[in-house]
Amino acid sequence: MPIRPCGTGDLFTALLVARLCEGKDLAQAAEEATAEIFAVLERTRAEACGELRIIGFPFATTSNRESLK
Repeated sequence: MPIRPCGTGDLFTALLVARLCEGKDLAQAAEEATAEIFAVLERTRAEACGELRIIGFPFATTSNRESLK
């Protein structure tokens, strides 16, 4: 991607830990966190923003997780 926003590692770690706390195994937690990070980066790129566009982002819940893949 042609963008380099700060905080992607922090956000990934937070998402990974959240999925692990939900009882997911490491592979599944990492897969879901990666999908969410990619979606945030796509949104950030589309809005031509230098900061991660996480305000209002529909982070995965049990009901919407499949739509982020």
